[in-house]
Amino acid sequence: MSTETVTIERIEAPLPRPRIRIGAVVWGLIVTAVGAGALYLLTSPERRQAALDWVLSLTPFGFLIVGLAALGALIFVIGIVVLIRDAQRRHARANDASSDNMGA
Repeated sequence: MSTETVTIERIEAPLPRPRIRIGAVVWGLIVTAVGAGALYLLTSPERRQAALDWVLSLTPFGFLIVGLAALGALIFVIGIVVLIRDAQRRHARANDASSDNMGA
């Protein structure tokens, strides 16, 4: 049986800060808001009946308007998340470039 000595060289470089996934935070807030709204509607028979009456009173044009509004809201949120992600990437690239210049 042989005994080997292993030397480990420690590199003292600061670790980058973990990125906050803003897109996940935004979608989590949206899901939370939808869930809170559903709980609000479903916990009272009066509110539940009022919501049902409103949905049943919609005409086909009303359904179209509600669908377009929901689609517009979805597109808006996706656009906001994309802008935030691009800003994070630009910020990360700028930090990488500045840290590369520090070592030179």
